[in-house]
Amino acid sequence: AYGQGYWVAVASGGTAAAYSSDLGVTWTAATLPSSSNWSSVTYGNNRFVAVSSTNGTVAAVSIDGGVTWIASTLPATAQWSNIEYLFNNTLQQYITYTIRDESDAIIKG
Repeated sequence: AYGQGYWVAVASGGTAAAYSSDLGVTWTAATLPSSSNWSSVTYGNNRFVAVSSTNGTVAAVSIDGGVTWIASTLPATAQWSNIEYLFNNTLQQYITYTIRDESDAIIKG
């Protein structure tokens, strides 16, 4: 994700994140607040927000270009797979639930 003059990336399966202030030429390591399957990061409203696809409520916020991160809690337990910034300071989350058997459905909303 890009914002505040920084590119920010998160890695799945740990606490690794990275940021670049020179258009991605060099990257500096950063640490997310918990080990998780981080799946998406976006920039909006002067902050980066990352979500995890681990079944839970795990999220993280950075207000300094991805240098430091603080834990945040999502409102429902789910596999949060994507987050995007939309106009008018609105964040939209896409939720995908795991199919357990034929009677289950995939719900996106």
